[in-house]
Amino acid sequence: MKRSLLLIFFFPYFSFAQNDWAPVGAKWNYTLPSMEGPEVYNQTIESVSDTIIHGIDCRKLSGDFGGCSPMNNYTYVYSDSEKVFYYNPVLDTFFLLYDLGLNPNQSYTIFISDFNLDLDSIVATVNDTSHLEINGQLLKVQNVSQTGSMYFIGTQIIERVGDTYFLFPQWGACDPGISGLRCYQDTAIGLYETGIVPYCDYTNVGINENETSVLETFPNPAHDFLYLKTTGTTQKELSYQILDNTGRTLLSGRTEKEINVQALSPGYYRIVFENIENRAFIKF
Repeated sequence: MKRSLLLIFFFPYFSFAQNDWAPVGAKWNYTLPSMEGPEVYNQTIESVSDTIIHGIDCRKLSGDFGGCSPMNNYTYVYSDSEKVFYYNPVLDTFFLLYDLGLNPNQSYTIFISDFNLDLDSIVATVNDTSHLEINGQLLKVQNVSQTGSMYFIGTQIIERVGDTYFLFPQWGACDPGISGLRCYQDTAIGLYETGIVPYCDYTNVGINENETSVLETFPNPAHDFLYLKTTGTTQKELSYQILDNTGRTLLSGRTEKEINVQALSPGYYRIVFENIENRAFIKF
């Protein structure tokens, strides 16, 4: 009698498993400029515990979500395949935050309850994708743009790390706004540093004001001209870009004291200055 031998081969598949995002102990560090002086601060969010909401295994995130977010200083998240969801306590439901499974020209919608508890939304479109190696691990990167909403997201999302501007959408009229991801770390990836500051928990509180600079932009809202004032250093010509809520550059140039914004339609815009920590959101 002949006997057949059945061979079963298992091939590893690397992707988001259910709820492997934000493992307990994961930590994000962001830069937050001061509104009143030249200081910059370290803003931290950490995954602190496992919990269950509506039968879903999720993680509790706790920390400083800043004054530009309608969230409290904690929220809950979970992942399923390549999607990440966050909990909205006002509506007692989970909303999509990231979808790393999407390819260029595909879009998804992020819903947010604003400060008045009304529901707002952002449509995020993937412009292109790439990969980033962090400590030997190859992670997917999406470059995105947005339409709609008075909230803003960043332009880059990294698998397992999230948005490199801030973890959650931020109110567009905040000034100063958060200046981006400094570091992310967990037990699987290790430490990832973006290099925007010397080290993860860096602050410059107590440094002589003559050794640093802060930029003020006024008035807000502006009508015809946006005026600039730097403190802590000699006033000098600065390079700037004004972006719409899709990340498209509408105006750019160099100036020392003022920017002519008469050509812009009424709305919310982001202004970015080269070599200045402050990225302000301006309403014209």
